[in-house]
Amino acid sequence: MLYWEWKDRFSALVRDVFGVLPENPEVVSWTAYFQFPKSWNKKKCDKHRGKPHRNKPDRDNVDKAILDSLFRDDSCVYAGRLVKLWDDGKGARIELEIF
Repeated sequence: MLYWEWKDRFSALVRDVFGVLPENPEVVSWTAYFQFPKSWNKKKCDKHRGKPHRNKPDRDNVDKAILDSLFRDDSCVYAGRLVKLWDDGKGARIELEIF
């Protein structure tokens, strides 16, 4: 999926869950759970389940994509906890906290 397609889709999904987002959020934290590559066998997936994701995309690129898709101006965001993990068995997803 292309970046702009992902951005639009993610923005719509988050707005469906949160409704109206704050205009000037101060803290945005997220945990991203990534799906396993199709080339991995079950044993390798089980070994990495819920463990840190140390592959691309980089943490800062995921953060930029999230903030850019949700806020017109994200310069007011000064803090947040950013975590990348492999799928923990509940599927690929992004969990957000916005204050």
